[in-house]
Amino acid sequence: MRPLSYAFAAARDGQALVIDRDCSLVAVEAHNKIVVSSDPASTIANVVTTPPTTQVSPGVIFVAAAAGYHPVGFPLSAGETVFLSTAGAGTSVLFFDV
Repeated sequence: MRPLSYAFAAARDGQALVIDRDCSLVAVEAHNKIVVSSDPASTIANVVTTPPTTQVSPGVIFVAAAAGYHPVGFPLSAGETVFLSTAGAGTSVLFFDV
């Protein structure tokens, strides 16, 4: 797996990440609440009720209400932009199958 790590000094909404190849988002490891979305409007600031488990819905690829390692398994295409949002300081790691 290819990990991509982001360190945040504070809460962050909509950190853009352009996917460089066809792959799958295999898992997310987070030290805070996190939202991974394909829609820049779907972020921590406007996801009012974060569910306690993974939820896949339009625009939202992944939501975690707690820190930890969370399996995802979501296909992504080269050139696609995803947005990473976190509720506070800490490190978030995205794991890809490439």
